[in-house]
Amino acid sequence: MSKYYPANKEGTNEATEDITKLILSPDTKVCIKRTIKRKQKSKIIHKPGYDNDCFVLKRNLNHLGKLLHKYPNDPWIKSSFLNNKKRYKKLVKSKQKQYKEVIMYQVEMLESTNPKEYWKLVHKLQNIDKDASKQNIEPDISALIKHYENIYGNNDCNYANLEEI
Repeated sequence: MSKYYPANKEGTNEATEDITKLILSPDTKVCIKRTIKRKQKSKIIHKPGYDNDCFVLKRNLNHLGKLLHKYPNDPWIKSSFLNNKKRYKKLVKSKQKQYKEVIMYQVEMLESTNPKEYWKLVHKLQNIDKDASKQNIEPDISALIKHYENIYGNNDCNYANLEEI
């Protein structure tokens, strides 16, 4: 738009018309409304029995953790953080225990009345127990000995003492 307009009424009208055409023409990108793509929050899957009380306590714990990171030498913040952490862990454990007790009670009630629901609950309990048992895996000592023999070669070591441990 390198056109010069005279400094009178007709020049002003002509410039106004040109600007209006420029703005309203479909091939210009002056009035394009852009949509902002927002990330969806991933839904956090909690353990069974995790409810609003646990969520509120966890949020408070995160807040105290941020404060503790900001002021690491403050004894009040540190003690309140540790107390809340202890309360949170106890609460989550008790809620999980209550959840299992409720399911066990339902299993006992449904055993004779509704076998289909009974087996669904039994499988649900088995999945909960599998998740808990995955955390308590103990290594096989003989497999570890073979592994380290392969890595370091066959050295003259006394493996009898290792197996006793």
